[in-house]
Amino acid sequence: MTFCRKLFAIVISALCAGLCVSCSGGAYVTETQTVFSSGLVFSVSLKGGNERAAIDEMLDFLSEVDKSVNINRSDSLLSGFNALSEGQRIEVDYHAYKLAESAQEIYYETDGAFNAALSGVSAAWGVDIAGINRYVYGNGSVTQPPSLPGKEQLSELMGFTDMSGYSCYTSGGKYYLEKQLTELKLDLGGIAKGYCADKCREIALKNNVESALIKISGNVMLVGDFFDGKAYRPWGVGVINPRSVDITSPQYVCGFYRSGDATVVTSGDYERCYNYYYDGGAGVKICHIIDGARLMPVGVEYDEAAGRYKNSDSYVISATVIGENSMLADAYATAVCVMGAERGAEFLKAKGCDGIIFTSDKKYVAVGDVDFTDTETLYLTEYESL
Repeated sequence: MTFCRKLFAIVISALCAGLCVSCSGGAYVTETQTVFSSGLVFSVSLKGGNERAAIDEMLDFLSEVDKSVNINRSDSLLSGFNALSEGQRIEVDYHAYKLAESAQEIYYETDGAFNAALSGVSAAWGVDIAGINRYVYGNGSVTQPPSLPGKEQLSELMGFTDMSGYSCYTSGGKYYLEKQLTELKLDLGGIAKGYCADKCREIALKNNVESALIKISGNVMLVGDFFDGKAYRPWGVGVINPRSVDITSPQYVCGFYRSGDATVVTSGDYERCYNYYYDGGAGVKICHIIDGARLMPVGVEYDEAAGRYKNSDSYVISATVIGENSMLADAYATAVCVMGAERGAEFLKAKGCDGIIFTSDKKYVAVGDVDFTDTETLYLTEYESL
């Protein structure tokens, strides 16, 4: 086995099975905790500087953000905003202000492909937190909702998804969010993980950390290079095969190397999803990524002839974005899933991001400088270059 494959296997295990980066001559200080009331896993592995102080500061920061924008907490600032009526405002902290402001900016930047006002639509499709807990993690007792939303219900929800329905501003040194649309409900989870990853990198650097692997759910932040016990080497990063038979023990469709600070974020239809079966056995896969223009999950369309929903012949099932800013990469990965492979690839090029996009009809497109490795052993040969 070559050195490259050995290194790749080490870092793959760190990224995907909890942190276990520990090399003779250069052990990393590691920590893994469940954060936020929604149960996200935070994993960090640091080498050099004041590692323990950095980890403690990161956990304190994550707790602040949880209290600020976690809509699964009734006492969060964002839950308070969501309860407002038209014309009312609420004082918030910097985190809620910055995330709400960024969500609007990214909405316009992506022509609506990223939309943080779709919580009502997600609930209608059963892919909000309550639905996911019931239909995906419900121990098999209830595996699908009694029905899927009809056209009339979706049409009614369209008016509640307007991202111009609120404003963010400062006054007298304080931060405020104000509603212009009573029915609008914000969910900033689509960029909050990336926002936290960016801050955790800042904390690591402030504490003179030389090398770090930070993971908040699907957001990965790399600081410096990987130390293998003897020397610093590029990080090896693996992308899960979105069509692995068992997602709890996944295959890796491809791998690539990255040197220096970078963030890697993947969105896809293979997590937080369920299959809805009609009478007669016909099924449709329902994922948590919603196309705000159609108010349907990515990869779902209505079959007029059959009178029911079906999965599209070709749609994005996995989008990995590699860049410098994790909050933006977080949003861009979601947006690319909505945009489609070709438009999404052009968007990433225009933004100066690298990426890898996979589609349901076994195609892929690599954007920018992606140094693939082990393509044969990591299932990339199952896909055809778009």
